[in-house]
Amino acid sequence: MATNISDTFTGNGTKVTYDFTFQYLNTTDIKIKLTAAGVDKDITAFTLPTATQVTFTALGSGNATAWQEDDGAPKSGVIVKIYRKTGSDNLSSTFYPGAAIRANDLNNNFTQNLYVTQEVVEIADDLDNKLDKAGGTMTGLITFHTGQTLTGNVTGNLTGNVTGNVSGTSGSTTGNAATATALQ
Repeated sequence: MATNISDTFTGNGTKVTYDFTFQYLNTTDIKIKLTAAGVDKDITAFTLPTATQVTFTALGSGNATAWQEDDGAPKSGVIVKIYRKTGSDNLSSTFYPGAAIRANDLNNNFTQNLYVTQEVVEIADDLDNKLDKAGGTMTGLITFHTGQTLTGNVTGNLTGNVTGNVSGTSGSTTGNAATATALQ
């Protein structure tokens, strides 16, 4: 089931207030990213005139950027992404032995967990879509922690230390980690 955690618009150079449709726990969970010519910029200068609107803060005369006009409006053609990034460092509420547990506090903790999970799923889906658009190729440093698994095809060179089992078909290496690291 798809869940809405963001809204995307295209700036026109004059509009400073945008409506958004996703739910959130705290106003600090609302974030804005502007994209111009493929370069992203996180924006923190905005207000919330209502619970479902953001208004960009004016930058001041002569302070326009590649992303925004002097009055704060995203420039024409700039992609505006308003999204939710729920705080996950601490639970919304903490419970203590012998203290009453309020339903609202318990619900907020579960909602926080739900929102963080939805956001992680969207990030994973976005990465999967980007990988598909790139032809299924992944480059760069990939770090896996104990218990994590890489499933799929590796085309090209796999360098570095391999711990665990390596298997495959069609001319690829099959064997344990010691064998895989020794084969070139």
